[in-house]
Amino acid sequence: MNKSIYLFLLLLSSNFLQSQTGGENTYSFLNTPTFARQVALGGKTLTFIDDVNQPSWNPATISNRLHKQLSVNYTSYLTGINIGFCLLCL
Repeated sequence: MNKSIYLFLLLLSSNFLQSQTGGENTYSFLNTPTFARQVALGGKTLTFIDDVNQPSWNPATISNRLHKQLSVNYTSYLTGINIGFCLLCL
């Protein structure tokens, strides 16, 4: 009888326990927007037809129109974080 009471209390208390959610915030810095147009649009990833920056976040937009184009981007955030990125489509 004593073991069943402990088991009941253990099962009842497990509804109030919280645990960590893995993988949601571990590599969130990889989602930081790096291109000026993407930063100006609030960090959203949109698909533009002739944007040379597209293949870095959407590889399906690679086409012959992007051949021999260069893109150099620099973004400075308020907290002193600076991000530079260069993309060359050959």
